[in-house]
Amino acid sequence: WLPLSRGLGDVYKRQPAFPALSLQPVSPNLLVMRTAPGFANALAVQLDQEPLPGQAGSIAGDDTVFVAVDPKHFDAARRAARSRFGIR
Repeated sequence: WLPLSRGLGDVYKRQPAFPALSLQPVSPNLLVMRTAPGFANALAVQLDQEPLPGQAGSIAGDDTVFVAVDPKHFDAARRAARSRFGIR
């Protein structure tokens, strides 16, 4: 994450320091996130440090991250990922 601008005190508005390009929901409990080559590990680390709702874990390759999610929280996790990473 990179600081974008200073607010009051030490509060920063932040955005991901890597491009999350697409999100493919694979029911009932898997989200597949695609990013630029070489960025998947950074994306997975960020997801593991700040998990999505119901996230059980993640596995990263070069440009793809598989995110395992509790099926009860699947829709909330998908919405959170789209919002957090600016994916439409």
